[in-house]
Amino acid sequence: MKQIDVLGRPSAALAGMIAEPSERLDAATALGAYLTAPDDPGGTPRRIRPGMTADLVLLDRPLATVLNEPAADRVRATFTTSDQPFAATGREPVRRS
Repeated sequence: MKQIDVLGRPSAALAGMIAEPSERLDAATALGAYLTAPDDPGGTPRRIRPGMTADLVLLDRPLATVLNEPAADRVRATFTTSDQPFAATGREPVRRS
């Protein structure tokens, strides 16, 4: 079975191998691919509309800055379906179940 990445390209990384430089994505491209419909990888990113269920990530600086210098400690909180499973206080994250 041929392994493909989120953009529909053959991928060694999906077979458990280290990704080649040609398979690596910058953070903005990876986010865009993650936001596409599950049945349309590499398609147009989905948009939220009033009444839709959505997850929210609260960052400590503008998204463009985080995409240029990604780091986990930039996330201040996450919200999923009206719940807050993660919140950062100071430098240590607080996980809620």
